[in-house]
Amino acid sequence: MFSVKDRVKQETATTGDAHVIFSSSLDGYQDFSSLGHGTQTFYAIEESTNWEVGIGNVITAPFQGITRDTIIDSASGAGNKIYLSGAATIFVTYPASGAVFTTGDNTALITGIRLGASGISFNDGSLQTTA
Repeated sequence: MFSVKDRVKQETATTGDAHVIFSSSLDGYQDFSSLGHGTQTFYAIEESTNWEVGIGNVITAPFQGITRDTIIDSASGAGNKIYLSGAATIFVTYPASGAVFTTGDNTALITGIRLGASGISFNDGSLQTTA
């Protein structure tokens, strides 16, 4: 299952580039455990000027943490994990590269497909209209 929630943020004292283990909760934020064990989510890690955006699986037992399975982008370059030095913040995010949004003409842009009130337009120029 894949999930995102608002205001999920924790601190970590993790060092290295392996799984992140959560060290503390932050007042006013939900913990990653609110997503449920084994749930995939988008995450962002910040540590000083170092950062990483990726997809990981939430772990609630035997420890609370998140895997770093797919690195979407990072200060080290797309596909590369950053090396953590023990004072990072990690939170749920919605990466721009995967975002679906509407344009000024009220259509949603999705790679290869254009959804609008008149139907679905495909890159090959074909149009599927609504009935």
